[in-house]
Amino acid sequence: PYGEVGFCNGLAIDDGIVYISYFDDDTGYLMGLQSRFAPEFEIDKPDPLDTTEGGYGSLFRVQLLDVRPNGAVVFDIESLDPHEGDAETDRLVFLPENWAQIQHVSIHSVDDGRLDGTSHYRIRISINQQQTTDTSGYGGLAPRIITAISYDNDQAGFALVDESGYTHEGYALAMDATSWQTTIRLTAQPAAPFTLTVASNDESEGYPVTESLHFTPDNWAQGLPLIIAGQNDYVDDDDQPYQIQFGADLQTADLHYRGLAPPALLMTNGDSDNAGFELADFSLY
Repeated sequence: PYGEVGFCNGLAIDDGIVYISYFDDDTGYLMGLQSRFAPEFEIDKPDPLDTTEGGYGSLFRVQLLDVRPNGAVVFDIESLDPHEGDAETDRLVFLPENWAQIQHVSIHSVDDGRLDGTSHYRIRISINQQQTTDTSGYGGLAPRIITAISYDNDQAGFALVDESGYTHEGYALAMDATSWQTTIRLTAQPAAPFTLTVASNDESEGYPVTESLHFTPDNWAQGLPLIIAGQNDYVDDDDQPYQIQFGADLQTADLHYRGLAPPALLMTNGDSDNAGFELADFSLY
């Protein structure tokens, strides 16, 4: 192993210096040569080096070659595209006592919420000049850049907190008692704004107080409120089903969300009517 003196047919290696001895037939003298290995490092990685936004990561290996350093060799690990992928460590340190050990760097995709398909990101491995104390030559090595693949897991869609709801006929002025509220957000960031229209298939039972939902690249991850109010039909008809339906935006510049709408909300409007008589005026003489 490097760092120990070993001879084989007149060859000796000591801390990266190669000593070669040979016999010169012309002069009859035992001659000697010496040559020094150049400091170098190696990066070993799978091909392809791929990760996914869904959580699957990968790793690569860094190893010093041939020459034991006489001080610390410090590498900076930096993503050049941090919005797509990153390393889980930003520094590697090789010391004279562990210099031959392989060190691992784990990398992962960044779940950016964007519909950007398969993309690539770059990881730079470079010597930290300020913290490297080795003087054997590692400090002068050029940076290396490796490229990884990030597979997208985002899909255009809608996340509804509730798929069904309940309103009540109640009284027309008692909105808090008759209405129902939920929220809707997007599952991925749109490239352009778009608007959903909201309507009831039976306004005699319930109707949307929120008549439209406007999504933008800035508010896509926020839950937009949707309020539905029950309608008093003054008919003793028990609880009645109805639907809140969404109309897709057919003009938006975002091709993923153009023509796309969430499924209808299945609603129930609780009945408050009972068959009977009400006396407007009652008196005895």
